[in-house]
Order: sequence, then C-alpha cells, then structure tokens
Amino acid sequence: MEMERSRVYVDSREGRNKKLIEELRKFEDLEVLIRALPTDMLLSGERGVVLIERKTISDFISSVEDRRIWSQVKALKRLEEEEGARTMLIVSGFFGEGRKRKGRTSERREGLRRMILSTIASIMVDWGIPVLRVESTEQVASFVRLLAKRLGKPVEAKPRLLEYKPKARSPDDEALRIISSFPGVSAVLADKILRRFKSVENVIKNAERLDEVEGIGKEKKERILRALRHLYKGELTLG
Repeated sequence: MEMERSRVYVDSREGRNKKLIEELRKFEDLEVLIRALPTDMLLSGERGVVLIERKTISDFISSVEDRRIWSQVKALKRLEEEEGARTMLIVSGFFGEGRKRKGRTSERREGLRRMILSTIASIMVDWGIPVLRVESTEQVASFVRLLAKRLGKPVEAKPRLLEYKPKARSPDDEALRIISSFPGVSAVLADKILRRFKSVENVIKNAERLDEVEGIGKEKKERILRALRHLYKGELTLG
C-alpha cells in the first residue's frame, strides 16, 4: 500500500527557499511542490489552509527597524479575510544575531530588543497572527511537516493562491506605510491616526493635535514632532 504523503507548497520566487526545499524533501512522507505563492509556504488539508511567512532573525530585525513588518502583517491579515485561510509567521535564528552592529550603543541595542518584543506582542495580540521562533531551517522544515500532518488529508489549494500575482499597493496602503514609519507608531496606531485626520497631509498639518488619538501620549507626540521638525544632516546611524 502506497504511503499517503502530506503536501507542502513552497514559493518559487524566493531564492532563499532553496535550503528549505532541500530540508523538506528529506521527508519521504512529504510532497513538496513549487508554485508562485503569496507567502513563503502554503499548506492545504481537509482541516483548512495555512499560509506561512518565514523570516531569518536578521531580516525580521531589519523589517522592524524600517517598519516594513507592518505592511507585511497587514498583507497576511488581508489573505486571511479574502481567502479564509490561517496565517502565521516563523522567525528562524537567535535574537542575539545581527544586533551588535557597528555604531550601535548598548542603550540602542536594548531599545531595539524592546522594540522587537513589542512588535511580536502586537502581531500576536493586535493582529491575531501566531509567531513561532525556531533555531534553524531544519527546525522550520520539521515543524512544517508536523503542521501538514495535523491538517489531514491533502486538498488541492485554490488556483489563485498557486499562481499568485501581487496587487499594486492602494493609496490607503501607502498612507498607512508613511504614518507607521513615525517614531513609536505601529500599523494599528497609524490606522487610528488616519481615521482621525483622514490624510497624511492633514496628519502633518495637525501634528500638534496627535495626542487626541488614543495611544499617543505627550512623550510619543514629542518624539514625532522632533522627527518632523528635524533638519536633515545626512548623519546616518542605521545598519
């Protein structure tokens, strides 16, 4: 009797998935298929569909610093709503990696650590998306295998998820990206700000009134005002 194999789809457009594909294919009870996906991986079984976004710890830290993470989280949430799928984020590596970069003081590293933990808490609580940290690509593959088994008998995923073409960013997406780049402003808070002031232009014009928005106190408002009023000198400390 032929062994029933669970099915895992892996995104074809991410060169970094090569090692992951190699690890997944070591499991004889897994069928690994390469497709153009909206996320790094897709699992589809009789108990539902799970879309998985995977990040190395250095990529996760970079996306937290430049606030890219929030547009990515919003994209995952949109997939949940539009496709009826569950989503999750896997972060692989150790949180000590990549933090001791040249030019970073111990105080700045500690601030970054708090920002990372706060971001994970927000993703899980405010957005309802599970975050799993593992140590290596091998552990990612092992977890994905177990998750695929848990989903039960393989079911063919929707064609539009297997031949995915990303949508162009909407004006709302761009506005949210701009406001969530402000100091201390998450995507959730940026959404509240834009609902209150309606446009990026109005936010800037009425920056003195930002503390009218729930979640912005005096200290956070002052940080934003300092950033808006700062005269650029090209003295960068990022990286």
